Amino acid sequence: MTRRAASSLEMSALELAAQVGVAKPRARASKRSVERIAAEAAEMLKSGDWSKARPGHLVAFWASCHEHVYGVRPEEDLAPAQFSKACLRAAKVLRESFGGDPAKAVAFVSWTWARERGGKMSRRIGWALQFSAAMVGDFRVATAGRTR
Repeated sequence: MTRRAASSLEMSALELAAQVGVAKPRARASKRSVERIAAEAAEMLKSGDWSKARPGHLVAFWASCHEHVYGVRPEEDLAPAQFSKACLRAAKVLRESFGGDPAKAVAFVSWTWARERGGKMSRRIGWALQFSAAMVGDFRVATAGRTR
């Protein structure tokens, strides 16, 4: 294969990837960005205005609830690599389960922790459980009668 043919094949693969929407590799959060997002989420919690919340703010809110209820800050889950994974999961839940509405997602996280304070959960609520389809399903069942 000539260099020119290889180059055109490579370009075709890149064009195809762009057309089918292959995601570019995402940057991992830094310790500084995690701290900044946590501070922003604390401000949102204080003001009650979550309208500009992004997935990282939901993860920071989860961590704040975890610390408040269990008395332990989830340090391992706030390390940059884990925080990035948690943000991806929170983004999926925000988009697919709450139509991108951060206020609805915050209500979901709040509901989870109110339930936990009441002793309803049988295991610790890590970020993977918080932002899982199973927990969203429980939320939908528990709140179904409130919206009608």
